[in-house]
Amino acid sequence: SCRAIPDWQTPTDRGLAYINTADNTGSIIYMPDKFNPYGIGIDNKNRIWVSGFDGNIHRYNPAGTLLNEGTWDSLKVSDEHHRGIAVDKYGFVWAITTNELTDPPESKMHLINGETFPDPSSVLGTYGLSNAEHPNVTNGTGVAVDFVGNIWAVSRNHGNTDTGFVTFMKVDRTGPVPVVLEDSKKVIPVGKGPYVYSDMIGYNLKNYATREGWYRHIFEICKMNETTIW
Repeated sequence: SCRAIPDWQTPTDRGLAYINTADNTGSIIYMPDKFNPYGIGIDNKNRIWVSGFDGNIHRYNPAGTLLNEGTWDSLKVSDEHHRGIAVDKYGFVWAITTNELTDPPESKMHLINGETFPDPSSVLGTYGLSNAEHPNVTNGTGVAVDFVGNIWAVSRNHGNTDTGFVTFMKVDRTGPVPVVLEDSKKVIPVGKGPYVYSDMIGYNLKNYATREGWYRHIFEICKMNETTIW
């Protein structure tokens, strides 16, 4: 389990918390100076993706281990504040921005090819999260991939007193790269200040987590001198 730990006062302390669930020990994988981490995701090659509040996207390559022996790659994707990040099972990365710095402000989604990253050409597209009915969706926080490959995004708008939105975008997966079908976009008001940027659908848990374990159940047999049939 890893998590980006932002420490706004001490840049050298920013890093990923690594927890070994076998023996309940942990350590910190420190990030290079000036990283400004926010959201976190994992891909099917055990690489850790971190969105940057400074517009950068970062990837930690563990090189067979999740200790400090790995390497970092980074790419300046935009001049916006990146928050939630998700990686689909095909290796494509989806990063949401608050986008309060543009005029008019609008939350956006950046699509990145995880295999060609950090080359600048790995940024495949940028998609607004508003529509004609709800034109100024802003302060994007969360993004998730569902189990058929479509994208769900959460935007807070202007905080806890303002109506937030969920944006749904259908994705065509028939070609070598995903294509967002703009005509399929739906923007749904969901209440005041929704906030999420993690695995809100359970996609990572389903596709990347090790689902192993055991449990014990004690069964009561029949009475003495009666045949028990299992």
